[in-house]
Amino acid sequence: MKIVHLIGYFQPEFGYKEYYIARNQAKKGHEVHVVTSDRVFPFPDYSRLAKEIGVSASRAREVGESEIDGILVHRQKTIFELKEFILIKGVKKLLKKINPDIVHAYAPNQGSTALGALHKKELGYFLIGDDQVFTKDGKPTPYSSIKGMIRYNLFQSSLSQFYFNRCDVIFCPNAASKDYIGEKFGVKDKTEVVPIGFDPDFYHFDQKSRETIRKKYGVGEAETAVLLVGRLTPDKGFDRVIKLSEDIPKKSKAKILIVGDGSFKKELENQVRSLVVSDKVFFAGFVPERDLYQYYSAADIGVWPKRPSVGISNATGCELPILVPNDAMMNHLVGRGNGLAFEPSSERDLFDKLNLMITSRDSITMRMRKNAKKFAGDTLSYEKLALRDIEAYEQYKRLLK
Repeated sequence: MKIVHLIGYFQPEFGYKEYYIARNQAKKGHEVHVVTSDRVFPFPDYSRLAKEIGVSASRAREVGESEIDGILVHRQKTIFELKEFILIKGVKKLLKKINPDIVHAYAPNQGSTALGALHKKELGYFLIGDDQVFTKDGKPTPYSSIKGMIRYNLFQSSLSQFYFNRCDVIFCPNAASKDYIGEKFGVKDKTEVVPIGFDPDFYHFDQKSRETIRKKYGVGEAETAVLLVGRLTPDKGFDRVIKLSEDIPKKSKAKILIVGDGSFKKELENQVRSLVVSDKVFFAGFVPERDLYQYYSAADIGVWPKRPSVGISNATGCELPILVPNDAMMNHLVGRGNGLAFEPSSERDLFDKLNLMITSRDSITMRMRKNAKKFAGDTLSYEKLALRDIEAYEQYKRLLK
């Protein structure tokens, strides 16, 4: 089967769903293409990110075709770019040449994705929409700033409406996004939840890594390692967990390991010093994406105190019990007894749930680890999620008969 993944920006060095889905489809013998721009997404402070992972600090990528992990990548010349909105040349001509059965088009706010909707009727492929809505205080919103709101209401909302109307099915990462898109754009009958997953080739439990990382940071096997992973920015809520560290009983022997770098790092380090918890909280700094499995393996509990993250599914793939807010963006990720959810606005509930997982590490939390392994294999593996494109296409074909 011929499958095209159409997206404004494609950077496999950072991971992300579109790479893992395409990669696993190629592994299963399908002819898989990615049609994208000649630029990397305009990440904040991209030059530092690039340096950390050892790639070019320039956002520009060479126009043309290349192959990675069995995926044929077509980088098209950029015509126009504003923020994350980008238009590229030659999409129709390329789609006509490839003649795909399926076009999986991501993120209509990126502009070029909507070209998949524009050419659908003429070229006759099955169109899968895929959109992840921004979050604010646990609720879905399609923009993250006042300027973004204006841009969205003046233009991008209409573009999204056109895109969703043309889609045959729309994949949403969680119930909150599904409900928002279904109600906002009147496409409830097309939407379904397909969670963010993990690739077992990159994320799996590794006992040797567990021993090595714990030894590096002085965490004994009888101690509980609590892991925080992500860019160190104020909206992650890592300061909430650090604040709680001073109240965790010493007899529990818990230590917090923070993996990541970012603009908020100095504030977090100052907080650790002011609370006098330097013996409990450690900063590992930036860790390349491909090495994160070692830290997930080393930890006993992973905490995401505020925002959803692809790291939650990756951690689950490494059999790590998780603690997340009880909201529609994330609570589906602890629905199999693989972790706990706390009330987002309650510091007390966050502390109580974290303390319970720490103090019951050898009983409740160990059961969560076993449940995480099963949940990951049954539901979150990209080896299985990659099949959803084909399953949706085949179901559509059956309905036409």
